[in-house]
Amino acid sequence: MPESNKCKNCGGDLVFDVEWQNLKCTHCASSVGFDIIKAPFVKKEFKSDSTISNNRTEYTEYLCQTCGRKHMAKVNEELGSCPSCGDNNFKKVIRVDYKPDGIIPFKLDKHMATKNFFNWIKRRKLSPNMLKYLDRTQRLVGLYVPVYYYDFDTSSTYSGVGIRTYTDREGHNKTRRESFHKIKRDQYVDYIESAGNDVPSSALHSLGSYDTTQLNVYSPEYLYGWIGTEVTSFVTDNYKEMSSWLSHDIAMRLKYSLPYDSVENFECYTVFSNVKYSYIYVPVYKGSYKYKDKNYTYYINGQNGTITGKSPKSFWKIFGIAFLLALGIAGVALLLTLLT
Repeated sequence: MPESNKCKNCGGDLVFDVEWQNLKCTHCASSVGFDIIKAPFVKKEFKSDSTISNNRTEYTEYLCQTCGRKHMAKVNEELGSCPSCGDNNFKKVIRVDYKPDGIIPFKLDKHMATKNFFNWIKRRKLSPNMLKYLDRTQRLVGLYVPVYYYDFDTSSTYSGVGIRTYTDREGHNKTRRESFHKIKRDQYVDYIESAGNDVPSSALHSLGSYDTTQLNVYSPEYLYGWIGTEVTSFVTDNYKEMSSWLSHDIAMRLKYSLPYDSVENFECYTVFSNVKYSYIYVPVYKGSYKYKDKNYTYYINGQNGTITGKSPKSFWKIFGIAFLLALGIAGVALLLTLLT
């Protein structure tokens, strides 16, 4: 393990290099190895007093006054220049963080991430054509995002009155009411929830799964040149919010999957059991672009390149599709009129 984040050959800053999967000097391109140890992906049993406070650690946070980016280094180590913008106008703060059980390193470099983004834009058929000409040098920020990985079982008991409408032989509208009481059991594996504020859980869910066979024992060297985001949610609070949201989501999915025209007095109660969790860092690129004075944010899985985000819709493309559909419907109606 290197003694500092400085290159011994030239004094330049060392950063974690995606291609080499070790440290590389930004000035002379020297390669410096450090201990990379595979971490067993073992989830811990969740209890009402579960905590990550045993993982408490201190580090120096460098806030770049020029570009606003935050960078981490070991306590008492100096960061010569900002890896994001190259300036050295820093504000230093000693912070407390909670070392994760493991870390999944970036496998996708910024060049490939940018390429993936523009391919993603091209595939969005309703996006304005002008998006193809976005600035290709736009800056992506590589974040290590703290997350909780959960395993758990659910048992949902739901009941209510289902209503079906039908027409009898005399042509009268009738309704048939049917009480129901059912149980639905499910198993969730590697259900991911953000432990910070920089990337919402909804975006993480859309980025697909991470390959936890690539999980390594955490070492601060992985964060050299990257940004380690802060934990803002402890596991007990995180679990409470997650289980509440998921219980509501399960209830809505069960309600709208019922084979009735409408449902009355619907109730659903979900019990979580066999809950286990792990606290790890996962790699995410966060980027944004502006179109017609509105910002659009997107996220890229730093391991496999999956992208999620919002993009503007072209009014003229939507209008054209609607016009063609209306024209087609009118043509079919005219043809049916001529045939009758």
